[in-house]
This record gives sequence, C-alpha cells and structure tokens, in this order.
Amino acid sequence: MSVVVIGEVDGSAIKPASQQAAALATQLGDPLGLVFGSTDAAGKLAAPRVISVPGVEHYDSLQFATIAAQVARDSGVTSVVMAATTMGKDLGPRLAAELGWSYIADALEYDSGTWIRPNYAGKVL
Repeated sequence: MSVVVIGEVDGSAIKPASQQAAALATQLGDPLGLVFGSTDAAGKLAAPRVISVPGVEHYDSLQFATIAAQVARDSGVTSVVMAATTMGKDLGPRLAAELGWSYIADALEYDSGTWIRPNYAGKVL
C-alpha cells in the first residue's frame, strides 16, 4: 500500500505529532511525505521521499486540500495519513471528500487490516 503523510511545520521543524504520523505511515507501506511551507523542515520529516510546497506558509483549507488531492492522485497512493491536530482534523475530512475516500480520525495504529483508535477519553482502544 502506498501512502502520503502530511507533515505540519513549526518554524523550521516538523511537529512531533507529524513525526508520529510518519511512523504510522511507514507501517502502512512506502510513505511519500508532503510538507507545505518550509523547505528546511521538509528534509526533517521521517519519510524516504518528501515533496515540499514552498510559498504556502499559512494554512488555507481549500488550498491545502486541492494540492494534497493532486499529489495523491498523481502519485497513485491509496491512503493519506496526518496528525490529529487542529489542522489535521480540518484537512482530513476535506481531503477525503475531495478524493472520494473514507475518513478515520484519531487512529493510533494499523494492525492486520484493523485500525486501532482511542475511545472513552482514551480508556479503551
């Protein structure tokens, strides 16, 4: 399975939650990183291949969804992974709608075809 992982930038670094998302993406297959804004941060995302979109510094849901959907289509990926941050929770459903895919929120792991996610304030997985 091929997957795009969207890395969120914090200055010239990748947010720790995005690094965790990259680790999950590695479990799914061969991840392709997508980083908006800082080209310096793009090299820090834990993915073997990374596409940087310079000049897009501030989050714009429509612009990010359009670009991410185009990257997903062009690269032939089957899923997109991103951190469960404010941006991720806004962009995820938009991107799923744009691509006509399903959306799963707050997943922690993927094990043999099953998504593992917290429930009841994290008391149950």
